Amino acid sequence: MAQTRSMYPLRLPDELKSEVERLAKVNGRSMNAEMCMRIQNSINPGLFERPDTMSSTKCSTSIHEALDVIEESGIVIVGREQIEGIAAKDDRETTQLIAFLLSVGPSYGIFFQKDHAKYDRANFASRLGKLGFDTDSAQVVIANLRPMPTPDLVSLSD
Repeated sequence: MAQTRSMYPLRLPDELKSEVERLAKVNGRSMNAEMCMRIQNSINPGLFERPDTMSSTKCSTSIHEALDVIEESGIVIVGREQIEGIAAKDDRETTQLIAFLLSVGPSYGIFFQKDHAKYDRANFASRLGKLGFDTDSAQVVIANLRPMPTPDLVSLSD
């Protein structure tokens, strides 16, 4: 039986549309497929997990230790308490949980943001490897990092 699809006109802010385009390109999807996957994943978390991009290596690093390493690499984690709360109820490996939270974290108030003054991509990639991420999953993590918001320049005066 064929699946029917409904059309719905969607108005997106330009910044959000650009971000969806970027994520779709990184993930090798159309914008429509990316939005459908993310909506479905917010309704049924884990439904679209991609085990082929996750590390198959057993990782004994606790989420707390992994978050410390990530922060030491110049990543600001917003919502760390939520991550630790989710991790306490989730049986995924640390690497899988971090990759999952990068994709759906904003719906939980969780953001991983690059602090450009401290972030070094090569150092961060090396640290991800030490945490148990394989090359492909580390690239997905790096591609899904967000830049730190810049201060509102309008409020600054000479």
